[in-house]
Amino acid sequence: MAQGVWRHEPRSTQAAERAGGREYPAQACRVGSHAGQDDPGRGCTGKLLSPSRRRQCIDHVRQTLSVSERRVCRTLGQHRSTQRKVLCGLPDEARLTEDITALAEEFGRYGYRMITGLLNNSGWHVNHKRVVECPH
Repeated sequence: MAQGVWRHEPRSTQAAERAGGREYPAQACRVGSHAGQDDPGRGCTGKLLSPSRRRQCIDHVRQTLSVSERRVCRTLGQHRSTQRKVLCGLPDEARLTEDITALAEEFGRYGYRMITGLLNNSGWHVNHKRVVECPH
């Protein structure tokens, strides 16, 4: 009366049985790292995320290979305007970082929201995102 439950069996086990129980190596299946991943076997150090790290990389390649800035930027995918842009940090950034660190040491259990409130009460006009990104 009752029929058995039909279950879909994956074909990979059937293919492995036909191949004599062997699995194919990873390269044959095209499994591995791609350009966006770090591969310790090849010695890559990871992605260049920040513009400052990209600038340093391009300067290093220019000095090492004696190639023009235009060619290096085109090859590495960096806009030349980003390469030439001069960093202009806020003049009071060091004092703000010191104040954030002092408050975090004094009130160890306070989070970024409470630290932001204390900074705003003491005269700083900062956003909570600036407190979170602060290097402690």
